Amino acid sequence: MIGIAKGGVFVGGVVAGLLNREFFPVRISRRSRDRVVRRRPRVFGKMPTEVKGKRVLVVDDVVASGETLKLACEQALAAGAKQAKSATLVVREQGPRPDWFALESAELVVFPWDYDVIEDGRFETDPGSTGV
Repeated sequence: MIGIAKGGVFVGGVVAGLLNREFFPVRISRRSRDRVVRRRPRVFGKMPTEVKGKRVLVVDDVVASGETLKLACEQALAAGAKQAKSATLVVREQGPRPDWFALESAELVVFPWDYDVIEDGRFETDPGSTGV
């Protein structure tokens, strides 16, 4: 199982644990220091060599454009995975579809990992959040 950082690490880690499968985080992003700096997502680092010859599930929290999931699946296959499927918690109505998802919504969905704790103990939304 591959979890796309940051949201997919939380979701993928839990799913991998429940299914008793290996888990590997991969950072794929358009952002640098929570600011959008590129038009297309980029892989930072390498896809784990452990995917070679295996069926891989790529997991993220939200799918918006679908480009990140698509790139992750392509990279897993290029690294030798025999199959790559995708799953997310949330998809947008009328948006791209992973192979599996839990919730379809046009509303903003905010997850606990989309927040940062600020000094007085309050929470504020992460400016890099891709919530829908």
